[in-house]
Amino acid sequence: MALTSALSWGSWRVAGRPLSELPSWLEAWATLIGVGAAIVAGFYAARAFGLESQREHRWEEAQRASQAALIAAWPAGLSLGTRSSIEDVYTEEDPEAIVGARALLRNASALPATEVEVDFWLVLMDETSVGRDRRLLGSERLAYLPPTQENLPVSLDLTAKPHGRTPSEVEHSELRVEVRFRDAAGQVWSRDAIGQLVVAR
Repeated sequence: MALTSALSWGSWRVAGRPLSELPSWLEAWATLIGVGAAIVAGFYAARAFGLESQREHRWEEAQRASQAALIAAWPAGLSLGTRSSIEDVYTEEDPEAIVGARALLRNASALPATEVEVDFWLVLMDETSVGRDRRLLGSERLAYLPPTQENLPVSLDLTAKPHGRTPSEVEHSELRVEVRFRDAAGQVWSRDAIGQLVVAR
């Protein structure tokens, strides 16, 4: 109020207006200062809202990441084909024929995941490739992965079309798995064969 009176008095004196106009000058300055204060208050309110929105967004991202971090998959072995010997009448595993692969899934979070896809890779691990040479054996999809502390087995059936391995693959290859899934908030995640979790693009 004192600031309004001082500004009004000063501007009235400078303008050289009659004393009868002083109340109008006071009212005009009060309105101007009120508008200015409202603008400043609005600016700080908008800034506070923006900061709060950012904090909420970061919290939501952390919640999604915490669920995704508790969902994983790992290989559980290959199923090799069998062949028979007519002379000895017995069967044995054929290391060059892969007829299936197995993986284990776990959703240790408190929320379900959906649209789960598991890729089974055969990776050559000899000294020349160091894991860079790999072949996709196939993929399995699950519509729903419930929260549980138990491992869920997932199997890839290749009996209709066995995967043939070269001698080098027989000696040096190993099974790797990758998994993609959608979390409860709708975000799609991907965990690669070495366990790295990233947001799927």
